[in-house]
Amino acid sequence: SLEELGIPARIRRGEPLAATGAGRVALELLPLAEQGFPAGAVARLLSGRYLPEVSAGEGIGALLALAAVRDDLLGAEGRRGAYEVRLSRLAERLDRQGSSAKAEAARRLQESASKLMEAVRAIPGQGRAAELLAGWWRCLTALGLQGALLRPEPRAWARRRTSRRTRS
Repeated sequence: SLEELGIPARIRRGEPLAATGAGRVALELLPLAEQGFPAGAVARLLSGRYLPEVSAGEGIGALLALAAVRDDLLGAEGRRGAYEVRLSRLAERLDRQGSSAKAEAARRLQESASKLMEAVRAIPGQGRAAELLAGWWRCLTALGLQGALLRPEPRAWARRRTSRRTRS
């Protein structure tokens, strides 16, 4: 089992990994490189709470659409992937238009996407089970999943605060 290898595989006793938000995020990372880092999956991962080391905030999907990013393959140039090429061009275009805040958001998104892709690509494509799991665990650690699990979920705090206001 994963626990025998030192990798916690369940959040709560008896609950399957895929049944938790954090587990779904962890599992969603595995096929990303093979799929070419599709923009929808990257946007979900970068806007969620479970990968704080690459979190890019709100409006990620809109910026990716504005830059016409579909994945890291379509629009790539040489060694530069499509995220780098298209988001850097978008940032330059937004700077020329005087939208420096949006241009900076595009640059942050490019940096976050690059960190995500670097961490995921470090997971070996083949090897012994222990090596594959260790690579996956290093990826999750680099992206900050464990730290995110220690923080309370923001929505729970917001619900408590909202319910207090409505009672008053």
